Amino acid sequence: MNDNKVLLEFLNMPLGSTGEIFAKFGELQGTEHRGEGKKQFLYRRGLRKDRVLLVAHADTVWDCGRQEIARENGIIRNRKGGLGADDRAGCAIVWLLRDLGHSLLIVDGEERGRQGSNWLMEANPDIRNEINNEHNFVIEFDRRNGRDYKCYNVGTLE
Repeated sequence: MNDNKVLLEFLNMPLGSTGEIFAKFGELQGTEHRGEGKKQFLYRRGLRKDRVLLVAHADTVWDCGRQEIARENGIIRNRKGGLGADDRAGCAIVWLLRDLGHSLLIVDGEERGRQGSNWLMEANPDIRNEINNEHNFVIEFDRRNGRDYKCYNVGTLE
């Protein structure tokens, strides 16, 4: 499946629910899905020695059901308004990179106070410790506004 088809597949998943995203990633061998509602995540440990953690969040602020996706002149738009692409495009990127041997993390509730990632860190010390101790670094696929990338104030300066 080519990159555009993967992106369109993720963009066409219902925005008010993250179930289809978790089900799709759940098909991958070695995944662990914990929690429910906004306090849930899916993790797959990478097999590479030099692995990094690839992260995206499944929820979006555009809770309008299904988007009406149109591709016109090479531009993908939602005819119903906002495009839930910050989150769904991030999930599509992680999906496209799934076979590189890096660890994968999909969380829920990020648009509602980082509920999924906070719950992971507070109530799942085994995976929290693995993330913090066995990865060279973390890349989260997210964005802000139309053309900005997003940086989080986490970790240390080093």
